[in-house]
Amino acid sequence: MISSSVINCGHVVIAMNRWTAIFKPSDHAKIWSRTTIFISVCGLWTLFIIYSLVLIFQHQDTIRLTANGDGEFIVGSSKMDRTFLTINCVRGAATVVFCSIFYISALIKCHRSLQGKAAIERRLLLCALTSSAGFLPNFVGTVYLATYVPGTNDSLAAFAIRL
Repeated sequence: MISSSVINCGHVVIAMNRWTAIFKPSDHAKIWSRTTIFISVCGLWTLFIIYSLVLIFQHQDTIRLTANGDGEFIVGSSKMDRTFLTINCVRGAATVVFCSIFYISALIKCHRSLQGKAAIERRLLLCALTSSAGFLPNFVGTVYLATYVPGTNDSLAAFAIRL
């Protein structure tokens, strides 16, 4: 859950970076300094680790630790799996919505001027938009599993969380 949350937030941050480069090119270097990026990354990791630990402590009586054939240990709980599945739905929706807003508004602005740096920015935006398109099937699949899979099917919910 932590790593996929950071990946989703990373894509939103990249979308914001591209948006800032197009809409506020003179302020882009000041806004996206190394210090800002470092603080953002550390803050995101800390936030997701703390939130995951809180959920683990809340459901500690139902937690089970299992090892699969690959030697990977999985922490699971029927209550936590459902909670994580809901979090995945919300996180996926937020990623798709925020990235779409940033990319579409930036593409509209780039479409108006296709010369010099605008053409380069447009190509970068198209690459970023293409890379974020992979979130849409993941989001749709997670919503489907959360909506249509009965609550007794814990192994399928656990699989959806690991996607």
